[in-house]
Amino acid sequence: MNATEVFLLIIRWLHNIAAITWVGGSLFYWLILRPNYRKANLNNDVLNILVIKQFKGFVDTSILVLIVTGIIMTFDRLTGGFIGVPYAATLGVKFLLALWMFYIVLSKRQRLLSTTNPAPNENKSLWQKTGETLVSYNTLVVLGVVIFLLADILRQLVEKALIN
Repeated sequence: MNATEVFLLIIRWLHNIAAITWVGGSLFYWLILRPNYRKANLNNDVLNILVIKQFKGFVDTSILVLIVTGIIMTFDRLTGGFIGVPYAATLGVKFLLALWMFYIVLSKRQRLLSTTNPAPNENKSLWQKTGETLVSYNTLVVLGVVIFLLADILRQLVEKALIN
């Protein structure tokens, strides 16, 4: 293994660790913490703010690592000369979904940490409810899982290209 291969191995490892930390933490919150908040009849907003403040550093670091390592890996793959349209299209979808995730995190954090409370759901139009669903915490978790699937598809496309 030469120095470039070792460097790229470390970059992929950092990318994976950042993704696992973020998506794993989100799944833990979604599947463990939230249901237990409801069972214990605790105030979700207060606990959400505490969790967000605690998890903020992990998420911010993960986003930074994902962006930097993602750029390096994209440059490496696209300049390799053996990647075709399916790879580029899948990568494009993964990139757009990741941007959507980043937006959800930043908008949710800003909303929860602001002093104004959102209006109750009953008073909102269908468009407002749909918009809120598209930036909901559930959507964030689903996007993270889908991005992991796309990463596996990308890996298979690379392996197939290397074989051919």
